[in-house]
Amino acid sequence: MLINHRCAQLAFAIAATVTACAHAEVPAPYNVAAGQAAQVTVRITTTNSSGTQFSEDSMTVPVTGIGSFGLLPNTPPFTYADMKAGSKLNFGGGVLHFQLLCTVLGCVPVTVNLSATTATMIANTGASIIGFGRADFGTTWTLSGNYVTTTPFSSSPGTLDATSVAPFGTTFTFDATGFIGRQLTIGAIEGDLDPSSFPAGTTARIRTTVSFGNTFIQGPYYLGPPPSCGTGEPCNTPHEGSGCANSACCALVCSIDPPCCTVSWD
Repeated sequence: MLINHRCAQLAFAIAATVTACAHAEVPAPYNVAAGQAAQVTVRITTTNSSGTQFSEDSMTVPVTGIGSFGLLPNTPPFTYADMKAGSKLNFGGGVLHFQLLCTVLGCVPVTVNLSATTATMIANTGASIIGFGRADFGTTWTLSGNYVTTTPFSSSPGTLDATSVAPFGTTFTFDATGFIGRQLTIGAIEGDLDPSSFPAGTTARIRTTVSFGNTFIQGPYYLGPPPSCGTGEPCNTPHEGSGCANSACCALVCSIDPPCCTVSWD
């Protein structure tokens, strides 16, 4: 079902400048390759009248994701990439174990059952492609999900919603039609935990780091309009099919919002 008409709205907004589309960046949508995994390490830091303590645990989880780059110049070799807002990394959930709120009598065992979490990039961020294809982006991400905290005394659900600067990096390898991004890195994402999950007078912070190992991203790039451009219905009309009739307008819209050319022109 078509809901927010974002593709048609973008087309309408750029209609007056569509003649400039030939000079637009090269759209390069990507996905995390199938069957990949990452090690997620979570540190919880608690602060109360007794002081500040932390404990951490790690788990290996499946990772998926989609997003898009805009590449410059408009022909290879590319020397600059703009990573697009809305790029996502999805991590599988699991159970983590912590020792917190320690006193001379011992620590409280805390179990956190963390649901699948999603990291969403919140603003376009560019970086030069240097050396052997390395690009490091000063990105900001929001990490969201749900969890249940269990102690010997209670069990409490909570919502994870943490936003912080977390630079993302990859090393590109390009061929004639597409690319692979290896050596993935992302900075720590930090935020507050729901205080209702802990005793009164205690605040808690979460710090999440990810080690991607051999996980990589991959995708095509389009020197001309994507294949679904130049076909179908008018660009300023929402429709179920991907792409639209005006190739230049379509290419510019899809460089901003890639699903318009792969899912539907909504």
